[in-house]
Amino acid sequence: MYCADLRFNRPNTVLAFEASYLDLPVVQNERSAKEFLRTAPENILLKYKNVSSLTARVRRRLRQVLPGTVPDFERLADDMGMTPATMRRRLHDEGESYQSIKDQLRRDLAISYLSHSSRSVMEIALELGFSERSAFHRAFRKWTGASPGEFRRTLQT
Repeated sequence: MYCADLRFNRPNTVLAFEASYLDLPVVQNERSAKEFLRTAPENILLKYKNVSSLTARVRRRLRQVLPGTVPDFERLADDMGMTPATMRRRLHDEGESYQSIKDQLRRDLAISYLSHSSRSVMEIALELGFSERSAFHRAFRKWTGASPGEFRRTLQT
């Protein structure tokens, strides 16, 4: 929910983040801060989503094409009416990158496919744009702490 480095069945619960995040600018204004606080603490327990942010707009755009052909960064920036440098800077200001957004979407789709379909791991890997099964396994383990097969087996128990 909060990061790509999730680990389950650990003796301790830990939430850690890079100290550099403390140096990021505050991107709230009075209106958005009031909206955020109106739904607290729910939006703290369930990851807060600013539906009007550039990150959310990029995610929606990619969700329309995934699985399938994902545009390169320069093409997407052009499609969204900005230069690649501006888009990169604005995503950075929101604490995101194009790669992290793509990874999050692929993770979400992989979890959904493994949970709700009988597709093979290889079929899922290819559909999500991985050229090799082993690359998908490494990415999925990084995202969830389990291999795709282990993840699917835990759902069946």
